[in-house]
Amino acid sequence: MYLDSEIFNWPYDYDSQTGFSEDFVYRAHEIWRHAKNCIADDPTEFDRVDCISSLRRAINHRLKSIASGYRFDDLPSLRPKRQTLEKLQDYGIVRPALIKDLLEVRNLIEHEDAEPPPAERCSYYVDIVWYFLKSTDSLVTMYIDVLTYQEDGENSSLDLKVCPEKSWTIEVRGRVRTELIQAEQEPMAAELKNLVSKKIRGRPGLVNITASLVTTEALLTKIAREYFGAAGYWYDDHV
Repeated sequence: MYLDSEIFNWPYDYDSQTGFSEDFVYRAHEIWRHAKNCIADDPTEFDRVDCISSLRRAINHRLKSIASGYRFDDLPSLRPKRQTLEKLQDYGIVRPALIKDLLEVRNLIEHEDAEPPPAERCSYYVDIVWYFLKSTDSLVTMYIDVLTYQEDGENSSLDLKVCPEKSWTIEVRGRVRTELIQAEQEPMAAELKNLVSKKIRGRPGLVNITASLVTTEALLTKIAREYFGAAGYWYDDHV
């Protein structure tokens, strides 16, 4: 049986209850503070090198935390290369240009023994990384556990329990119109596994359902983008 794709065009809300380990948030900020302190008082060349290297570490820690916490390797890749920054951009998480600039500076220092930026430029990069960490803190603080799709003017409401940490498994539970449960698959429709459907007494045309969702790459991409959009990371901002 299949769930009509119409459901994924309904307005949706979310609920969060599951938290991350505190290390996911605070370790990157500890590294950032070290970078900031490196240029606090008339920094030497080596202080500035340490600052840039530490900022790179702070970025990498946060990128790895997001990528591992949300199992980005299990999400469809929308580009030939599976580079973390681009993949996060494809799902609405980051704008990578400024981060790439810093990473390129660090690579020149590391691999070509280039002169580190002056203190003023280092301070600029410190601010950029601060904004990057602050803008992604919420992602590594709480998971969104449930997306709730609600049909306008109707009684249909469906909860999607989304588990990124479990390879993006999705369980569905709710009340829908009977015609939204179909025997044949249409584009973007979702296969329902282990479906349990019960009629609702006194509510003809509505059924309560529970099931596991079997997604295509296209549908999982859509759901993942809406998942991050519910947390304030809108994919449309990156198009």
